Amino acid sequence: MKSTTTTTEEQENTADLFLQSFPCDESIEINNVENKKDGLSPQQQQYLGRKPQWWRKLSGRRATKGQRGAIARMIDRGFVVPAVRHGPQMLDWNAIFSRRNNKVTFEIGFGGGENLFEKAQLFPEINLIAAEIHQPGVGALFTRMEQKLQEPSSNERLFDNVKVYMGDGVKLLSHMPSGSISEIYLTFPDPWPNYGHFKWRVLQEETLNELHRVLSEHGTFFLATDATCFDDWSITLFKSHVDAWRPIEPCPDRRTWLPVLSKYEQKGIDEGRQTTLRCWKKI
Repeated sequence: MKSTTTTTEEQENTADLFLQSFPCDESIEINNVENKKDGLSPQQQQYLGRKPQWWRKLSGRRATKGQRGAIARMIDRGFVVPAVRHGPQMLDWNAIFSRRNNKVTFEIGFGGGENLFEKAQLFPEINLIAAEIHQPGVGALFTRMEQKLQEPSSNERLFDNVKVYMGDGVKLLSHMPSGSISEIYLTFPDPWPNYGHFKWRVLQEETLNELHRVLSEHGTFFLATDATCFDDWSITLFKSHVDAWRPIEPCPDRRTWLPVLSKYEQKGIDEGRQTTLRCWKKI
């Protein structure tokens, strides 16, 4: 009789297939055809042209063997955002989270997940949506979550308030209901400092419009960056929409939204960079 036990290799393959076929993220679909435009839709070709080659390689970088196993097991346990296809389909937070009617927040690019891991435990009354395109980052987070859940003293409902989207968080915005997110976090995005690269920065006019749409009344957008060029860019962008956004100064205590000094932030500090925290409220 054929064994029904899932092997580690099968789990890793499950993780790879899930990442490769995630229908809401065209960047992953593009990586599957080795960046060739043949056979891609016009929309996919347009997306391909908007990103440099190294970015596409990063988005398709594979996690370690152990991380891929953790990803597969956490997928089976329901810690990912259900796949949504292009079009008008909207996510239903009460269907996605077991803790219904809670406040929902969204983190765009959580890196290694240090802050997400901590916030999930500090604020169990808040439902946390978080996106990351880098597979090793997702693997690192899921490995820590799985290890924590295996501790004898751990509550089996721990992390019920976490759902991860393994792809481009900006692209997920279009599938979020209007006025359904209370807070959005963007922490240490790529600053694209070189001349002419500003068009690749995550904050653009169209992104700002989507952020405003999905935020609830008086919802808040938080930014953490250690790049002066990105800080200046963001200030200028928000100032051009003074009828829609109001800066909050000083920025709320980071312990409520960025409680951990991540490896990335610490590396920047060690190299002499200073973290700047910004906050804007939707008007």
